[in-house]
Amino acid sequence: ETSDLIGKESTFMDVHFQDTSRQHKKGLIRELNKRRSCYEGIFVQLDPEWGVYIGGFKPHYSAACNIIQFWNIFNRTWVQDRELNLPNQFPNTHHAVSYDGQTRYLYLVSGQVGGGCNVVSSKALRIHVESGDIQFLPDLPEGRYAAGSGLVKVRTENKVETHLHVFG
Repeated sequence: ETSDLIGKESTFMDVHFQDTSRQHKKGLIRELNKRRSCYEGIFVQLDPEWGVYIGGFKPHYSAACNIIQFWNIFNRTWVQDRELNLPNQFPNTHHAVSYDGQTRYLYLVSGQVGGGCNVVSSKALRIHVESGDIQFLPDLPEGRYAAGSGLVKVRTENKVETHLHVFG
């Protein structure tokens, strides 16, 4: 039963797992609420020390946060001078997010623009987390609301390609 593993370390097939969500969730939410009052955004860990919090709703849910905030996991502090704005009319909530640690790109795909219960967008982009450069990718054929995504490496005869898969 998986509930026995919550808050404990375990090893399965040479992969090490540790659930620290209970330890950090309350502190992260408390700090986030003090800083920007953004709720239900997406948090992605970039490396052992850094993470980003993307988008979210304002407390009244009729508006959304249009920012990417950097969080120092080790110090439990927001990086005040390191914040990125999402482009205008790009989804602020319910988007799929993937991160490529090798190239340092964050991929944001589809989701909802604005607060309330707005329609889904098919927009996609990638952001270089160090430079902040934004590149729009081709739109999805159909928008996805609260989708998932993943980067998958595919070996061809001559090279290894990385493909972004979106599902949901």
